[in-house]
Amino acid sequence: MSPHARVETPLAIPRMCPAMRPRKARVVEILVALLLLASLASARANWAWTDVTPPMEQYQIDRGEANINTYYSIASSPDGLKLAAVGPSTSLRTSTNGGANWTVSTLAWYDSWYDVAMSHDGGVLVAVGYWKNVMVSLDFGETWNGVFPDALWGQGWSWQKVACSSDCSTIVGVASNGYIWISRDSGSTWTQKGHKALWNAVTCSDDGSVIVAGASNEVIYVSRDHGETWLPGDVDARAWSDFACSSDGSRIVASTSSGSTNNVYTSSDYGATWSSNLLNLGMAWSVASSSDGARLVVVSYSNGGPAMSGVIYTSSDYGKTWKHETSTPSTQMNWRGVASSSDGIRLAAVAEKQGSSLFGIFTINREGACECCDLRIACLASAGALLHVALSAGVAVPRAEAAAAV
Repeated sequence: MSPHARVETPLAIPRMCPAMRPRKARVVEILVALLLLASLASARANWAWTDVTPPMEQYQIDRGEANINTYYSIASSPDGLKLAAVGPSTSLRTSTNGGANWTVSTLAWYDSWYDVAMSHDGGVLVAVGYWKNVMVSLDFGETWNGVFPDALWGQGWSWQKVACSSDCSTIVGVASNGYIWISRDSGSTWTQKGHKALWNAVTCSDDGSVIVAGASNEVIYVSRDHGETWLPGDVDARAWSDFACSSDGSRIVASTSSGSTNNVYTSSDYGATWSSNLLNLGMAWSVASSSDGARLVVVSYSNGGPAMSGVIYTSSDYGKTWKHETSTPSTQMNWRGVASSSDGIRLAAVAEKQGSSLFGIFTINREGACECCDLRIACLASAGALLHVALSAGVAVPRAEAAAAV
């Protein structure tokens, strides 16, 4: 470097310490911070389920379709805005705005529809019925085509659950008193897998390579090669009712309807080993999972108690701990199905009002709820620290605002 070279030094901009700021500005800053923290700390109490049950259409009433608002299952898109609900009638309901509005999608054949699956873009729907129907829609329920050949259907079978890959090119269905059926071409051809059993539950990874299937009084079976080979999980035989998994299929949550025994099981190793941290849930009917497997939800048809009403439990730590959700629309609900957005924030569920034949669809947006719940103590501590700073600096904080902040 030349001895005459000019050395540039960073320009030091003086910081204005709190004491240099106008007194009024400091008061406003502190009060705004306190009010924001108070709002965050109390946000947990503000979220609640919303009844989004669609009304019956007049022509459906005229035709005497008493079961039009009976729902057994619900599916959700990754953003939680597209929903599809099915039940024991010829109609399926779809929504593109999280349940605010619904469209009736009339299926071609009458059946008692048990389950529905949805592609990630929401365009493809797959519905299975009690009898022999597997119906596929490529336009979000506008039109439907039956894809399961009559020749393959066995006497006494009944479809129970269906799952599909992110684009629904892979479809997996299980039949009670039947088998596991897999299609890898959107339903054009089907392959029978597994042994004859009372298959009740199935799920699969986003790419369709990992498939989880369960039957009554059997262990859980997992395939990691699109259903070519299957391995039993290290878990006791149960009456499995539903499965959900992370997007890669490594984390799985399973529910059972076996009464007072362990009701919810989780696995973090593709179903090789299982653990349970939720007991005595009653008839756990349905489960849902976020795409990373961290946020889980389970709903029960009956908790086995005197009221015989269902309950909802959620977990935000991969099923290690569970929280009983009490902000449900009613304490007398028999929950039948639940679905989740990919981040686990938006939930949709279908339920039957206990003691009646009235069914409904309910949604909840839990955005900010879990974070605020976890940060509640931190928020209050920060509020207290700000109050301490304010008082130390000689700033007079009005008593009402200080009380509201804490």
